[in-house]
Amino acid sequence: MYNSETWIRIKNSDIKKLESAQYNFYKRLIGVPTGTPNIAIIMELGILPMEYKIQKRKLMEYQRLMKIKEERLTKKATMRAMEMGSRNLVDDTRTIMETHNMVYSDEDIVNMTKNQWKKLIERNLADVVNKEITNRCAEKKKVQHLIQENGNLKKYFTQYTWETARTLFELRTNMVKLDCNFGHRESKCCICGDKESTEHIFECVGSRGSQLTQQTYLRIIQPGGPDFNTDKAEEVTKEIRTIIKERKQIQDILNKYG
Repeated sequence: MYNSETWIRIKNSDIKKLESAQYNFYKRLIGVPTGTPNIAIIMELGILPMEYKIQKRKLMEYQRLMKIKEERLTKKATMRAMEMGSRNLVDDTRTIMETHNMVYSDEDIVNMTKNQWKKLIERNLADVVNKEITNRCAEKKKVQHLIQENGNLKKYFTQYTWETARTLFELRTNMVKLDCNFGHRESKCCICGDKESTEHIFECVGSRGSQLTQQTYLRIIQPGGPDFNTDKAEEVTKEIRTIIKERKQIQDILNKYG
């Protein structure tokens, strides 16, 4: 991101490459498959996509440019580019502001402190990202149930152990290791024969006396994330990992011997 405020003619294809690297980094950091929906990363970790990171840096640099003295080289170069009709930071900034309906005059921006301008940008971009989350969740079956979420770092990532947090993330985003979550949507539960799903695991084992009930599942996917105490969270996620492993073993046996 160094010096990205000066990337004037960056292409959408280049931004997509940057975002792909960004999402893959976080997926590896959490330890989830690369097929995890990118919108889930934005939503659960609260990261700002590269496109908006660049826009934020350009908007911040624009204010700095407006405030510095006329004799500064940076300002002279920008003004000269404008006179020559070359694409420049001012053009990019005005396009960004129009796109996000940020109606502020140069005087408004200059009269703000750096912190005021920064907070205003962050609020505006947060609104943009949250609208994007809503739209993209509606398109992705794995996360349609999380359509009311906002993009912010969920507390379960800071409250629980990394293994517990990863399992909760997988449950919330339908990325636990079940065939139905990886291309086999019509697969059947190897225990009861009903249609398999992340939610069904809780219904199936819950009916057999497990603590993993439907209510447990609803608490995991509730807006903002689960609110278990630490011991309960570790107990629940440990049991779900054991159950998933056992089901995989049963399914392997069924596939081999019928």
